[in-house]
Amino acid sequence: MSTATCSEPSCPKPSGFVYGLLIYTPPAVAVIAIAFVLIAVIGIALGVVAALRHAKERGLKVGVRSGGHSWAANHVRDGGMLIDVSRLDQCRIDTDRMVAVVGPGKGGSVLAAELDALGLFFPVGHCKGVCIGGYLLQGGYGWNSRVLGPACESVIGVELVTADGEQLYCDSDNHPELY
Repeated sequence: MSTATCSEPSCPKPSGFVYGLLIYTPPAVAVIAIAFVLIAVIGIALGVVAALRHAKERGLKVGVRSGGHSWAANHVRDGGMLIDVSRLDQCRIDTDRMVAVVGPGKGGSVLAAELDALGLFFPVGHCKGVCIGGYLLQGGYGWNSRVLGPACESVIGVELVTADGEQLYCDSDNHPELY
């Protein structure tokens, strides 16, 4: 996959907006998707709320990408807004509880290496570069799914922002309909 924007610098500051021409060329596919979008590069979770508010005020359709690993460019909305959460790649690991709090932009292979160094494991995807956000939203199917089930079943809670811009924590007790 390759992406480029017509704006310089190609990597705007965190939580910034840039209008750009997103050119998406999936590997081994003859189709090139081109869309003019407003790209919101988010560096903090509150940036998602601000980006959604901005899109709503302007009537923009919104797509989200954590790493952009989509051959079909499912996250691109021509004339809309692309919320890029790839910089939300933090990770806090509590080895005593065997729990990790991971941002959606964290690469699965990076997370696997960090966990392995601590003697821990999470069933990440088998393709290097796939970020946790998109991987889990697709169910989390990987090499270990037949034995361990899809990775989404190992998630014990989710911090999210609704389409209305409300930040919520969801688990089996809090907003279980969204969990």
